[in-house]
Amino acid sequence: MWQNYFQKIKEEKESYNENINNGASTNEVTNFLNDSQLSVPLEYIEILKKCNGFEFNGFILYGIDSKYLAQITNQKLYGLIELNQIWHEEKSNLQYIFLGESNISFYAYSPKGKNYFELDNPSGSVIQSFKTLDDMLYKFFTDAIL
Repeated sequence: MWQNYFQKIKEEKESYNENINNGASTNEVTNFLNDSQLSVPLEYIEILKKCNGFEFNGFILYGIDSKYLAQITNQKLYGLIELNQIWHEEKSNLQYIFLGESNISFYAYSPKGKNYFELDNPSGSVIQSFKTLDDMLYKFFTDAIL
């Protein structure tokens, strides 16, 4: 379901001669995973293979940090490792892997519970929980498009 909204955003950006980021290569993903100490969910890695990071209308999905990339990105890249290091300075945030953000929310994964959350930015309070990445991305992309 979220793929339809993602496609609409992609087409809108293309109408302005802008492109979203290409997907990360298998080699880039492997280097990232070998070096990262984050428990990044595999389904998120699959997203990064299609689009390595994303920004639209104040909504950002983090990508593989630029030091692991052989290619230049089309959009500014917000590195997953780099930003998680920042967010993890607050000890209560260590329970999450932060996957993205908007002006008012963080989008995160809990390795312990294997579920996804929209968290209030900046308090970190749970706004909504999701059983799957697809459910969280549906909320993310529909909010980005509205």
